[in-house]
Amino acid sequence: MTTNTQLNWPTFESSFSSIVVNDISPFQWMTHINRLKLDGYTIFKNLLPDYIFQELNQSFDILKKNSIEPVGIITHPLVWQITHALSPIIEKILDEPYVILPETWAWDISPKKSNSGWPPHREKLFSCVKSNGMPKSMSCWFPITPAEPENSCMYVLPASDDPYYPIGKTRFDYSVQAIRALPAFPGDVIVFNHNILHWGSQSSQWGKTHRRAIAFECQISSIPAYNTPTLKPYSKPNNDNCIQLYNQLINQYDHINY
Repeated sequence: MTTNTQLNWPTFESSFSSIVVNDISPFQWMTHINRLKLDGYTIFKNLLPDYIFQELNQSFDILKKNSIEPVGIITHPLVWQITHALSPIIEKILDEPYVILPETWAWDISPKKSNSGWPPHREKLFSCVKSNGMPKSMSCWFPITPAEPENSCMYVLPASDDPYYPIGKTRFDYSVQAIRALPAFPGDVIVFNHNILHWGSQSSQWGKTHRRAIAFECQISSIPAYNTPTLKPYSKPNNDNCIQLYNQLINQYDHINY
């Protein structure tokens, strides 16, 4: 692990004053809510605007050139503009005020068979869902490049097919046919609760591009924070705070072979 004092941090600036997400119809909202209740996840297709991804990809390249892990993208103001733009959607799902947790990550997976996303896991091993099936805490995962089975996309075991949901063991003694691939493309946002079993698949030599993605986590603010320090939905931490968060995240997830 490279310490902060050894890193040459770039200075990022967003080319946009703000980001506006695409509209979600009432019928689409009904489908998203029902899927979250039943299966623990949903996918908002074409939610984020296309114009942000070239800048994000260039920034991933800069981080790689400077030997900084992909999660260093949190020092880019554009990431926080995205969390701001998604805030009304998150609050509608959680149905009450919320905070952003210091549990963010980013991936840059090259298309080789030896590479993969994170192994099957639940974000939390205690119940994070309300009595109606809606989440108390959730993740927003969005790709920067196409995420497909050939270059590693997200897979889930839907909550409705998981005999151990919400807090049971991470065991594979259920029907393999129940596993659901979630290919996603720039603009899509996958939302899932913190009890659903999920993972990033193995990549392959058949992938056409690196799989780049960003995820961040939120929880309702009416319960004790799962991790600290938390951030308010519309806050924008300064660069030094972002670097401190980067160091926390690197140490926090050091046990995972990323």
